[in-house]
Amino acid sequence: MTISATASAAPVADSSDVEFLKSLKWQPGTDAELRRAAAQGDVASFLKLWCRQASASPRLPDEWLASWGHVEGADDALTSLFASRLPTGRRSSKTAIHASPGWGVRVEAFLKRLRSSDAPADAIVLLVGAELCARLARAGDTENLWPVWRAVLEAARSHQPARNAIPSTRFDLKLVEQGELPYVLGTVFAPLAESAAWSRAGKKFLIEELVGRTDSDGTPHAELLPVLPGWIASLARATGWSRWAGIPLWTGDAEGMLESLWERAIPLCQHDGRLSLSNGHPVSPLPVLRWGATTLELASGATSALLANLSRPQTRRPAGRSRSSSGGGLMPSSQSDWARLAVLRSDWSPQADSVVVSHHQSAPGLEVAIGGFPILQGPWQLELQAGSTVLELADEWSCVCWQSDADLDYAELQMVGPKNCRVERQVLLSRTEQFLILADTIRNAPGEPLCVKSTLPLAPGVTFQPEKSSREGWLQADRRRARLLPLAYPIDRVLSTPHKLTSLPGGLEFEYRVAGRGLFAPIIIDWNPNRSRAAVEWRALTVTENSKIVPAGHAAGYRARLGKLQLLLYRSLKTPQFPRAVLGHHTNSETVIATFGKDGTAEPLLTVDDDE
Repeated sequence: MTISATASAAPVADSSDVEFLKSLKWQPGTDAELRRAAAQGDVASFLKLWCRQASASPRLPDEWLASWGHVEGADDALTSLFASRLPTGRRSSKTAIHASPGWGVRVEAFLKRLRSSDAPADAIVLLVGAELCARLARAGDTENLWPVWRAVLEAARSHQPARNAIPSTRFDLKLVEQGELPYVLGTVFAPLAESAAWSRAGKKFLIEELVGRTDSDGTPHAELLPVLPGWIASLARATGWSRWAGIPLWTGDAEGMLESLWERAIPLCQHDGRLSLSNGHPVSPLPVLRWGATTLELASGATSALLANLSRPQTRRPAGRSRSSSGGGLMPSSQSDWARLAVLRSDWSPQADSVVVSHHQSAPGLEVAIGGFPILQGPWQLELQAGSTVLELADEWSCVCWQSDADLDYAELQMVGPKNCRVERQVLLSRTEQFLILADTIRNAPGEPLCVKSTLPLAPGVTFQPEKSSREGWLQADRRRARLLPLAYPIDRVLSTPHKLTSLPGGLEFEYRVAGRGLFAPIIIDWNPNRSRAAVEWRALTVTENSKIVPAGHAAGYRARLGKLQLLLYRSLKTPQFPRAVLGHHTNSETVIATFGKDGTAEPLLTVDDDE
């Protein structure tokens, strides 16, 4: 959409105020007194009538204007506007509200930025100007209102959207440019003739973006995560403007989807208010989520309570955490095939253990937080070579299995490679025992031997400290530690292995070399403080089928003991003809993850059947 006016409705920039006012075209039904004052070129009377109409509108939240100071792209000339609030009362005979100290200087700085020949007005500048017009009008500040009002209107009419200059992945900037800006301009300048076209175009784009980039349950598409704070900020402000003007913006199911978007976005926040997998985007989501929750009048519940807790000043948190926020039966975890996003979360507290997995790219995005503090963060890289062939990964993965219950959250990703090669990644988060299982599985590789390089991305500030006598290690950041057990490696360092574990800048590379065409390589990460000093051991298990030992490329099993916690992990790599046995447990399932009871029998936590 191009924000412009017809030639007859667009006065030249060097016309006098009287000529400018007389040339304006109006919507049918505009107040007769206002139109009469404009037709006569009576600027003073026109401004009084404009302000009188604006005085009946609700007050805009102070946080809106302040928010622009934290928006990427807002320059120094604009941020000077955010130092003080605009007066919010109305003009009285005793008080000159518009004469607030220093405000005229700030308006002059804004006008200079707006009219700069070497920096044409961009969307953010125009949106700030539109908001100033609304605030000054409501405050009755006619002295500062007129120069801003005229300058913003002239700039809006000549504005050319910078569509080609916006990177394809900057969905937030596109929404501001093509949705929020025309909609807000159409709202603030509603009596003018051209406002209807602006409003329609902005509304259409806003609705298309909301519906097109969120799942039916409100889950944002994974590609939005790096810019999600700015994207939802634009939706929140547009919604606020519609409430301010008393004109509905969202139609049909769109408003319900908007509320669901907030419900899904809040659990993506970590204890410090940062958004998972946001890749260091500078816009904080918490102010945005707070404005939206207030604007949308979200009902109180688990997500609202989490938002309130996240919004409180954060200090160093103890290792323990409260699990009082149960959510009233609402699960804090979610998964969307369409959005390519899975959120595994232990509870509704800011100190929750969580895993966020995005799988819309060849390298899934992974963020693991313990007690709200990230230990893994970034792309979960994978390289495969079968025989002499380097396998090219697909552009995205599918989530082929999802389970969430009181004990655990489980997600399984799959990528189908050449000649029906199956590459799978398993993620299991215990919601009660404070451990995580991450596994790489290769089935039916198109050649042998098989070489797999899998890299876990360490979060900033996290280091890996290997044990000297065994192959376990510790992920450590500040006073937080998590034990890492690579089960595919022999526990004793004196035992040789073709596998390698290399600590790289910002990540851990696990290299596996096997003679067959299949691999099951699970990693356990444990941070339960009651097991931090407990003895650890693990070993590979023998798997049998019809009383015969199954080759390593057909199935694999491991047993791990961490203090009193004992786990069995089994994975079928080739469909069996008969039930298989592993450590006395018989199964036809593709995946079994179990604990051992007091009598030594395996008690499955998770079973996944083969889909072939």
